Amino acid sequence: METDYTATVGEVNSSYVTATLILNLWYVCELFIRILAFGWEFFAGEDWKWNWFDIFMVSSSLLDMLLESMLLSGLSASRAVRSIRLFRVARVLRVVRMARGVREFRKMVFSLASSITTLVWSLLLILFVIFCVGVFVTQTASDHLRDFPGEHPD
Repeated sequence: METDYTATVGEVNSSYVTATLILNLWYVCELFIRILAFGWEFFAGEDWKWNWFDIFMVSSSLLDMLLESMLLSGLSASRAVRSIRLFRVARVLRVVRMARGVREFRKMVFSLASSITTLVWSLLLILFVIFCVGVFVTQTASDHLRDFPGEHPD
């Protein structure tokens, strides 16, 4: 939504900045509480990969906010801001971390992964049907225009 608004209007809405600030503060607090609760096991325990991923995501969000504030204050860091913004997409992976224990979710992901081949063939069949209908309509229209040249407006 923020990207669409910025692309349409040309400036950043302050409510998006406020929401980003609040969410980033929430993530920082959550990360520090988890580090305090687990101690060194946070960095080397069973979920150490996800924990390092969380550290990376929170750090990149904070860096994004810092570079964005520098850009708004007039300093030139536009290339760095663009590259850091790519990491915003990776935030979606945090949802996967939260839902990895849900059995139904894992079933759905496995089912989707197993049905990709069928999906591709179905899409190819639909495209072929659309192509055939397009060719039929084009031929019918051109035959009509050729057979009745005076009955259509130019």
